Amino acid sequence: MKNYFKLVAVVIVVVTLMLLTSCDKDSSPIVIEPYVGVTEIRPQFQPQGSTFSVGDSRDIVVRVRNTGDSPSQGSIKLYVSGYSAFSINFNPNALSANALSGAVSVDNTNCASFKGQDFMYIETPISILPGEEIKISFTVTAKVANQLNELYVLLQNRSGGDIDSENNEIFKTLSIS
Repeated sequence: MKNYFKLVAVVIVVVTLMLLTSCDKDSSPIVIEPYVGVTEIRPQFQPQGSTFSVGDSRDIVVRVRNTGDSPSQGSIKLYVSGYSAFSINFNPNALSANALSGAVSVDNTNCASFKGQDFMYIETPISILPGEEIKISFTVTAKVANQLNELYVLLQNRSGGDIDSENNEIFKTLSIS
């Protein structure tokens, strides 16, 4: 096994030297960027703690960031589910929410939402520029004691022109004492 790793290290060094010596002195080095000319959108959220008491309500702020180098196109569509032990509420007029770092600016005013029996759908037509993010919030309230529950947020595939569906899901385990 040690010899295998030594061989891999030698191959990496040789290929690197070949690339470096094959360039003219005037030419730029080759830079490989993962998302060139595309929109890549990634959702993320972090609840204010993972343990709730029955009746506790907390804001959840979902940050939707464009890590590509082209603006998003079309609507951003999020699904929130897995909250059988929690009730969920979406305030379409929210401009701020409480997060781990304190009050955070959000903008729910451009969002449409639909609440099903065990899921919530949120959609916004806002375009996200490269390197920028939008923040959307909703509130969860613990209903049932002695429960573990997985809160799930999904950015719909190709939502806003997103090209990589492998990083569109977030799971957070929440417990109610």
